[in-house]
Amino acid sequence: MFENSPNTMTILEFFNKKYGQKVAPVGLLKVLSIASAKLYNNLPKFNVLHVAPSRQFKSATTRDATTFFPKTMYIDLGTDVTMHGIAERFRKGREANLGKKCLLINDATILFKTKKVASKERLIGGLTALLSDGEWIYSERQEPLLTLRGEVSSIMNMTLESYQRNKETLFSSTFHERFLTVFYTLPEPEINEWLENEEEKKQILNNIKLKLKPTKQNMEKWKKLLIDYAKRFSILSNKSRIGQFDLIKALVVTHASINNREINQEDFDLLKMVEEYLVDPLAPNEPKIIQYYMQGLSVKDICLKLGKKPESYKAYVSRVLRKAKERGVIW
Repeated sequence: MFENSPNTMTILEFFNKKYGQKVAPVGLLKVLSIASAKLYNNLPKFNVLHVAPSRQFKSATTRDATTFFPKTMYIDLGTDVTMHGIAERFRKGREANLGKKCLLINDATILFKTKKVASKERLIGGLTALLSDGEWIYSERQEPLLTLRGEVSSIMNMTLESYQRNKETLFSSTFHERFLTVFYTLPEPEINEWLENEEEKKQILNNIKLKLKPTKQNMEKWKKLLIDYAKRFSILSNKSRIGQFDLIKALVVTHASINNREINQEDFDLLKMVEEYLVDPLAPNEPKIIQYYMQGLSVKDICLKLGKKPESYKAYVSRVLRKAKERGVIW
């Protein structure tokens, strides 16, 4: 796999040596998120929400992903993030321009825990506007006082516990729809292997800087396959099919470009590799419920198919299907 994608092989090999096979694809996705902000105009950017248990290399992989690029390509927002705080770092009068950068939110667990509900909602709304429209405007009495602009992507890390606690807040806006949410829990053998070789692994350094050059892409040739994967990703993540199409389009184009070539089958091999990271481990039946519904099964039959008693499980199935309809996953 990836014989025609030498930079991908380099990136995967680095993360695999340092953190193991489970982590390596997520490290690659973070590298691609940083690259996506810089490569193309008028193309949706690729954003990653990395969800894993505490102390399983969320911050470390973000930090290592940045080493492939110059510091001018990303902004480390830390954990105490406000829209005004971001704007003030680049403010000139009533304007602030971030340019083309990836916004790194290292620990959204702390961010969400320390902010009040209203502050949290303002931040989510502001980041959503910036990610979707490239512009956030602060105003009072309809008078614009500050405008923040930028062609940005974003990487955000969060513990599994925090994700479950804030899931409804994230889903209540279109903010979550703009991220590819990836999950993992490290298997015990990989944890033990890392602990046994901790000092050696800490010394593994990346000295490769990726050179980004946009390459001409024939998107029409691959549109049907993109749509098929968007449908698949939509079911697995229970997110809008249109939103998933935008994300994987940005992912495929960026992956081809960092390897200095046109789109080929290897870019879709990457999508196939990512599939296993899309299912929320605390709600593993959600994709199955949606799939069975799309196959024409009734709520009762879905319960039976999953080995559950309809009288106690049908309410959950109905709730999953209702949310899937609200999010544009099914009709």
